[in-house]
Amino acid sequence: MVFPKRSTLRRKVKERFEELQLNLKKRLQQFSSKMSFTIDGWTSIAGRSYYGVTIHYIDNEWKYRSVVLDFIPSRGRHTGEDIATIFHECLLEYDIIDKIQGITVDNATANTKFVHELDKQLPHFDSDNQHFRCFAHILNLGVQDLLKTLALHSETDNKGQEQHYEDNEDETEEDEEYAPNIADSRTAITKFRSISSKIKRSEILKRKFQSACEAAGVPSNLNPILDCPMRWNSTHDMIGFGLKVRTGINILCTSVTELNDFQITDSEWQILEKIHKFPINFKLLSTKLGGEKYVTLPLVTVSFNLLLDKVESMVKQLDEKPNRSEVDERLILGFQAARDKMLKHYKKSNWIYCTSLILDPRHKTQTFDMTLWGKQIKTESLRKFTELYKEYKSLHSVNTSLESPKNEKKVCEYDEDEDVIDFEKLYACPSTSSGSGSFHQGLVIDELEEYLSKPRAASSEDILEWWRTHETEYPTLSKMARDFLSIPATSVPAERLFSKASLVIRKHRNRLSDESARWLLCLRDLRDSCCKTKTNNKTESAIPRPRTRPGVLAQDQDQDWLSLVLFLHLGNTSRNLPNIAQPS
Repeated sequence: MVFPKRSTLRRKVKERFEELQLNLKKRLQQFSSKMSFTIDGWTSIAGRSYYGVTIHYIDNEWKYRSVVLDFIPSRGRHTGEDIATIFHECLLEYDIIDKIQGITVDNATANTKFVHELDKQLPHFDSDNQHFRCFAHILNLGVQDLLKTLALHSETDNKGQEQHYEDNEDETEEDEEYAPNIADSRTAITKFRSISSKIKRSEILKRKFQSACEAAGVPSNLNPILDCPMRWNSTHDMIGFGLKVRTGINILCTSVTELNDFQITDSEWQILEKIHKFPINFKLLSTKLGGEKYVTLPLVTVSFNLLLDKVESMVKQLDEKPNRSEVDERLILGFQAARDKMLKHYKKSNWIYCTSLILDPRHKTQTFDMTLWGKQIKTESLRKFTELYKEYKSLHSVNTSLESPKNEKKVCEYDEDEDVIDFEKLYACPSTSSGSGSFHQGLVIDELEEYLSKPRAASSEDILEWWRTHETEYPTLSKMARDFLSIPATSVPAERLFSKASLVIRKHRNRLSDESARWLLCLRDLRDSCCKTKTNNKTESAIPRPRTRPGVLAQDQDQDWLSLVLFLHLGNTSRNLPNIAQPS
């Protein structure tokens, strides 16, 4: 096997990137629908910072597409104005500046300033209705407040001591990064975190821990899990591990002098059991709404309502419990803290969430009646939706009249200088025939009324497949669906990009240029998005491989080497590892 020179391979990667990027630009400009985005920041192990931008849209075949649009070095630019400039330049490069439907970001202060700055730079951008807060991040904030509240006091703490946690609106540093004092071994979570940390750092303690687990009859082959306080999922996993080996932990803390101060009491184990059980719903929702291959936004309103009702139910159940224990009191405070934090951010959300729910044929407006929260917002949600629907219908009518003005005048004789009439209004024209007006009104029903009056789709129905089938039946609503359902509920797609980035810009590749990193991280998505729009039944092995001289890549070998480069940098890809032909 003859490997190409590094310069040859680099040139080929660059050429392929530019080719696929141009292909994507053309396709995006051809779509009449709006598009949505996520953007987030990341710092590599080498200390270099970047911004990742992903684009999400529903193509002409009603398929949900998610593509890495760009991976841009920030070079120290971290303010809201800087992020707006970076994002603006990205849109200009792809010539899609007028196609923004929504931008999903986490709750960092810089991101809030970013969307407000973008409001100034882009005349058609509406920061109130096109800014979407990452739902997974809001869930994280709620659970973190629950954990903070439960970790405040234990049996040995001074009763009545009050502690306050600042919460500066969207400030990530205040909202997300809670860091209990590790030196304070009197709280359940900090105790267990210290125990796990000490076991992981000491080979001797690790062996003693295994022996203690064997003596207790619990799994002894499990490695301790140490959480990252900023990510509640990891705290949930750490507590779950502790509950599995609870008896072994107790034996270890009793027998090892340096762990005596970290002995977890029975009431603290009860707290750990409760807080491990409760966030399961949070974890399920975070996973479900973090997808990037299917529509997620309609689930946000339902998820929030069900979750808030669940919290209220648990608080009520504990509050009505006779002879409540101290653990019960702390759980009530913890659940209330989680509820308050989620409500705080929920109230900042816009009405587009409810719009997307109505556009989901499995829900429509009936789902609002499932919860108390839904009933309270149903009327206003439908009013807002109707306003948006009329705007879309009016725009569609204007476009139709411009394309075929003669036909409209033939249908109903209006003066040319009159305002363009909505299509449905044509059936309200005065008629000399007796009863014909009422006949037309009874025969033709507005598509919104018809859509809402018909039964909901089955819960297993694919949303986009349903709209593909009913596109001609509901022309205006289908345009709304294609635009609004493209908005991702979370900024997880951008975070997934950074997971890939850590494979490319790693400890032993910290000299990789920003340009090369950009090519590699964008190439796989660009290639896959291009391949999804084509149908080719030929297998790669069936393609003839022309002879080439050493160091020169044939066209089909270009693809093989590209796959190999991506495999070596990013691991397993959507295609098999290529079979590089040897020149003969």
